[in-house]
Amino acid sequence: MKFRRAVHYSSIFKADLMLGRNSLVLAAFLSCAYSSQDPFGWITPLYGDISSECLSASRLYKSSLTSPVLNDTQFLMAAQMMDSNGRLPQEGFLSDAVPFPLDICDVLTSFWPSCTSSLPLDMRQVVLSIPVGYSHSPGSYEGCLGVNSGPVQGKYCIVTMSPPKMVSDISGGGMMPQQQEGLNDEQKAQELRIVPNVKDFSKIQEQTNNIRKLRQAHPNDKTQDLAKVIEEIYDKYGKDDPGFTAPTAEEIAGIVLALYSGLNSPSIGMCFPAQCDADDVRKNYEVMLAEFNSPNFTNTFTTNDLMCYTDEARNDSGHAMPGINVFILTIFGIIGLLVVLSSLTDIFQTMNRKEIVIHEKPVEDSFMMKLLKSFSLMSNGTSLLSTTSGGSGHLDCLNGMRFISMTWVVVGHVFLLPMFGFSGTRNTMTALNIFSGSMGLSMEALLNALPSVDSFFFMGGTLTAYIMFKELEKAGDNVTRHIVTFVMYYVHRYLRLTVTYALIMGVVIAVLPYIYYGPAWYVISSEAETCKKYWWRHLLYINTLTEDNRKDTCMGVTWYLVCDMIFHWFAPMVFYPMFFLWKKFGHVASLTWWTLVTGAFTAGVCYINWTTKQPPVSIGMMQGLATDYTYYVDLYNAPWARFQPYLVGVLLGYALHHLRKKEVKIDFLLNIILWQAAFLAAFAVVYGTYENRITGEMSLFSATMYNTFQRLAWSFSLAWVVFSCVKGSGGIVNDFLSWSAFAPLSKLTYCCYLIHMNVNLMVGSSTLSSFASDFAIWFIVMFVISILSISLCIAALFTLCFEMPFTKVEKLLVGRLLGTLMGSSKQKTRSTVSEPIQIKEAQNKEDLDKKELVEEKDASNLTTTQDITSTDNQLEENSSEKPPVYIDVTDQK
Repeated sequence: MKFRRAVHYSSIFKADLMLGRNSLVLAAFLSCAYSSQDPFGWITPLYGDISSECLSASRLYKSSLTSPVLNDTQFLMAAQMMDSNGRLPQEGFLSDAVPFPLDICDVLTSFWPSCTSSLPLDMRQVVLSIPVGYSHSPGSYEGCLGVNSGPVQGKYCIVTMSPPKMVSDISGGGMMPQQQEGLNDEQKAQELRIVPNVKDFSKIQEQTNNIRKLRQAHPNDKTQDLAKVIEEIYDKYGKDDPGFTAPTAEEIAGIVLALYSGLNSPSIGMCFPAQCDADDVRKNYEVMLAEFNSPNFTNTFTTNDLMCYTDEARNDSGHAMPGINVFILTIFGIIGLLVVLSSLTDIFQTMNRKEIVIHEKPVEDSFMMKLLKSFSLMSNGTSLLSTTSGGSGHLDCLNGMRFISMTWVVVGHVFLLPMFGFSGTRNTMTALNIFSGSMGLSMEALLNALPSVDSFFFMGGTLTAYIMFKELEKAGDNVTRHIVTFVMYYVHRYLRLTVTYALIMGVVIAVLPYIYYGPAWYVISSEAETCKKYWWRHLLYINTLTEDNRKDTCMGVTWYLVCDMIFHWFAPMVFYPMFFLWKKFGHVASLTWWTLVTGAFTAGVCYINWTTKQPPVSIGMMQGLATDYTYYVDLYNAPWARFQPYLVGVLLGYALHHLRKKEVKIDFLLNIILWQAAFLAAFAVVYGTYENRITGEMSLFSATMYNTFQRLAWSFSLAWVVFSCVKGSGGIVNDFLSWSAFAPLSKLTYCCYLIHMNVNLMVGSSTLSSFASDFAIWFIVMFVISILSISLCIAALFTLCFEMPFTKVEKLLVGRLLGTLMGSSKQKTRSTVSEPIQIKEAQNKEDLDKKELVEEKDASNLTTTQDITSTDNQLEENSSEKPPVYIDVTDQK
C-alpha cells in the first residue's frame, strides 16, 4: 500500500511538473500535496533554527495574506511581496526536452543495495524525458524592494537549486557551477559568479555535445515514467527482498527534481521579509526538503547574503565603505583635480599665447609645468583625435587590424552573455543549438572568435622586434647604450602597462560596486572583493600562474596581459641572438635561430595537445577527446602554448627592419597567389572545424594538428597582410586598414579591453537579470552595439585621464633621469626616439635639434603604428639628441 501511494503521488507530481499546476513559486516543483509542512514554508522561512525576528516577520507576512482586508495597506504590501516571487515552471516549460538515459540502479542503490547484482541489465537502462531551459525566473526585483515601509519589508534574494554531485556528474553539469561545502558567503558568490571566458565557453560546448549525443543515441526511444519503472521492478524483484525499501512519493519527487536541477541548475528570485538573512532561508529549505531527499539525492535550495538585497542596500552603498576604497577614491580625486588644473592652465596659455622670443628662440615651459600639462584634456584630446598618418612605409594598417580585432573580442564576449544563468535567458536549447552548427557556416566567426587574441600577440611581437632591432643596430658596439636599452626595455614596458591597469582595477574595486544595482549585482561586488585580495598577483602578472588561480576572478580578461608580459620578458632571448648572429654570420644564421625557437615551442604545443587529448577549444569536449589535462594553469591561458603568434611577429619585425629603406617589388601574379594563400589559411583556422562541430566527432590526430598549427597559420596570414600593405602591395585592403578614422579608435583599445567585460557584466547583472528573456540573434546585435559603444566611451575617458597623462609623466621623469645619467642636459626633456614627434618649423638642422617638442601624438597607444612614424633619416639624425633607447615597445589589446 505504501508503494502504491508513492506511485500515485509521483504521477501527480509528474502532472504538476509537466503541466505547470501549482506553479506559483518553488512549490511548483514540490506540490503542496506531498509536504507534511506548512506549504507557506516554500514562500518564506518558517522552519528550522531560524532567528526569532525572521520567524515573527514571516508569520506576520503569512497572516497578512491568509486573513486579508482588501483596503488594508499591510495586506497590499504582503500581496506585492508575494507577487514579486519568480514562477517556476515558466510558460514554455515544455518547449524543449531531451531523452535522458539513466541506470535505474543509480536511483535505487540507497533503497535496494543489491540492485546491481539482482536486477538484469536489460531492465536497468531507462530513458526519461527531462525539460531543458525556462529554468531561471528572476521575479520582480523592483516590486520586492518597493515594499520598503511597514512592519514587513521586502528582501530580494536569488535562490539557486543545486543537485547532488552524483546527479551533476551524470547530467554533465548545469549552466552554473555547483556550490561546494564549507565556503563562506564571498566564496559561495564566487562559485556562482559567471564571467564569460574560454572555460565557460568550453562548458557550453560540452553541454551542447552532451545533449546532441543524447538525442542521437536515443532518437526513437520511448521515454518512460520513473515511478512506473520502479513499481514494475518492485513487483517483480522487490516484494520478496527484505532489503528493498520502496521510495516514497516525496523521495521520487526529489529524484525527479535532482535530475532536472542537474541538467538546468534552476534559479528563482524570491521576496522574503527583510528580517530574514540568507542563513534563515537555507535552514528553512533544509527542513522543507528533508522528506524529499534520499541518501544519494540530496537537493539544496540555497542563497547567501551577497545575493540578497534590501531597498537600503541594493549595492555596496548600503554598507560602510572600506578604507581601501576611500584611499582609491582619494587618488582619483587628486587625478581629477590635476586634470582640471592642467586643462585650465592649457586653455589659459592657448588663449593668451604670446611667444616670447629671446635670440629668436621660443621659451619652453618649465619641467614642472610640463608635468602639470601632461594631464590636460585639451592637449590629450587633440592627441587622441589626431588622424595623422605615418605615410608610406609605415605600419598604419595595424590601426585597423587592432580595432577590428578588439571589436571581434567584444562581440564574442557579448555573444556568450545570454548563455549564463544570471542573464535570465529562457530558451536554453535555442541558444545551445547555435553551438551545434545549426545556423550554418556564417556563425563560425562568432563561435570561433578565439584567433582575435592571437592577432594582438602577433602585433605585439611585430612592433617590439621592429623597434628593438633598430635600436640594437644604432647601439652598435656601445656597451653602455646596450645596457640602457636592455634595462629600459623592461622598465618602460612595466610602467606603461601597469599604471593604467592598476587605476582601472581601482575603478573595479571602488567605483563599479556603487554605481548601479540589479538582481545579480553580487557579480560586480564579488569581483571587487576578489580584486582587493589578489591585486598584487595582477600587478606582478602572475595571476593565472598560481596554483589557486581559479579563485581569482578579478578582471578575468587580464590573462592576456600575463601572457603578453611573459612574452616581453622572454623575447630578448629570441631577438638578441638573432641580431648578433646576423651581424656575425648573416641572415641565414639569424633565421636558423628563429626557426629553432619556433620549432621547439611548436613541438611543445603538439606534445601537450597529443598527450592530453585536447579538442579544439572552440568546439569543446568531443567523442574520444576527453581531455587528460590536469595542470592547474589552463592550457588556453598558458603562455608556453600561445607564444607562436608572437614569434611570427618577431620574424615580421625582423624582415621589416632590414627592408625598411628598400623597395620590394612583388610580381602581380605572385601577389595574388600569396593573398589567396593567406586568405585560405585564415579561413581554415576560423571555419575549418565547422564539419566537426556538426558531427561532434574529430580524431585525435586531426585535433592535435589543428591545435598545433592553427596559430601559426593565422599569424603567417596576418604577417603577409601587414607586409604587403607596408610595401605597397595591399591595395584596397591597405586603404581600409590604414583609414585615418581607425587611428583614434586604435588608441582606445587597451582601456577598452580592460573595461569591456565589466560593462558586459554590469548589463547582464542589472538589466538582463531583471527579466526572463528569449535568446535571438537580433537581441545579441542590440547588446553588442550598445556594450561596444559604452565601452569605447569609457575607454576614451580612461585614456584621457589615466593612460595618456601617466605615459607623458613617465616619459618626462625617466627622460630626465636618463639625461642626467648620460651627462647631457639636452636629454632631460627629450622624448623617446621611437615616439612620434612634431617639431616647429626650422630652417636648418641646427634649429631642428634645438626646437621644442610640441606634441606626443600617440601617448595613449601601447603599441601603435605611430611608434615608428618618424622617418628613418630623422631617427638617425636625431639619435644623439635623445635619451638612449627609451623606447615604446608595449602593445595593447
